[in-house]
Amino acid sequence: MRQLIRQREIVADAWRYPGETGEGPQVWTLAETLAAVQAGTAPASGIAVQLEPADEVEKLAPLAARLSLVVIHFPRNGEGRGFSQGQLLRQRYRYAGQLRAR
Repeated sequence: MRQLIRQREIVADAWRYPGETGEGPQVWTLAETLAAVQAGTAPASGIAVQLEPADEVEKLAPLAARLSLVVIHFPRNGEGRGFSQGQLLRQRYRYAGQLRAR
């Protein structure tokens, strides 16, 4: 199982990221998240979404209160758009949940 550092401790990461199979809660892509919300199949809270560099953070604004985890994917070195996405989430959209870099 994958591990991560959280609050200065090494803990297990139970989340399943897009494209992974297995047990644990699922992290959806932005497109999957928006489709589930539109179809009414998304949970009322506890939604986890992974943002790619080209994803528009503004689309998550109405869902900020329902999100429990936002994973910002950095596919290669030197990709800096994820920092801007994280800043927008925290400052403009007041997202207070867990924010991860991947």
